Amino acid sequence: MIWAIYGILHSLLRAALTETNRVYQFDSIKLSFGQALFGVLLLLPFFPMMVWPSDPHFYRCAIGVSTIFSIGLLVNLTLAANRAGRVSSIYMPLEAIGATLIWLAVMPQMQEAYKADMLTTYSVVIAYVIATGALIMVRRNDVNLRTLLLVAPVGISYAVAGTVTKAVMPFNPVFPAAISFALIGFLVMAVIMGVTAFISGRFDRELFSARGFGASLATGLVSACSYVAFITSVTLAPNPGYTSLIAFLLPVWLWAWHLIIGVEDRANPMAAIFIVIGVAMLITAAW
Repeated sequence: MIWAIYGILHSLLRAALTETNRVYQFDSIKLSFGQALFGVLLLLPFFPMMVWPSDPHFYRCAIGVSTIFSIGLLVNLTLAANRAGRVSSIYMPLEAIGATLIWLAVMPQMQEAYKADMLTTYSVVIAYVIATGALIMVRRNDVNLRTLLLVAPVGISYAVAGTVTKAVMPFNPVFPAAISFALIGFLVMAVIMGVTAFISGRFDRELFSARGFGASLATGLVSACSYVAFITSVTLAPNPGYTSLIAFLLPVWLWAWHLIIGVEDRANPMAAIFIVIGVAMLITAAW
């Protein structure tokens, strides 16, 4: 069940990344570039322990997955700039359900396993229903046709990225290969976000100020650890969609942290509890 531990760690680190962005209030395009750049710098010291598979698909997929995540980030930033509301509660269920179904489609033996153990299958389905319904209700969001049409491709693309990651990652050793995969990903993201920052006129002195340095370092550290945890969890999980479902805990972590430090958070406590119930049911069913 180590995949579940890494999945929970990934959700916690994603929440920390969101909170770090809230605290620094730095320009999103600049911060995305600084985050990717520092992600590369923080992963480089681990180069001696990294594993570099001979399979060329490993490298192609690492580049492709990072490109997908970079484009998804730009879409989310654009929606945020246009005040399109919270979109995580829209794309995250699409990502989790999409990854689950795609993996079932490409792995027929998984279909047989689910058919052979209907109790586990029903438990997983119920867990998805509970967690998805609770995630949609946990915070106010702008679920409308226009936003859905914009966000749906992001969710499906993320689902494909998670499935592809699991397909190309070597099962043993996992962690050294996960660091290698993450390093390639952050290199690609640094290039994409650097070009975006330059074209949009955001590549200026503020990026290299003490505040910009601190924000980039903090977000780079958290996002690098989060991505490595995600890759490891997806690789070891029975289905990549399980890791994406555990990521539903993100608003729960934020709500709990804001409650501790006294920051206003309009999250629905009952919905947060049901997210935890759904995730716990999934982990128990996959035990």
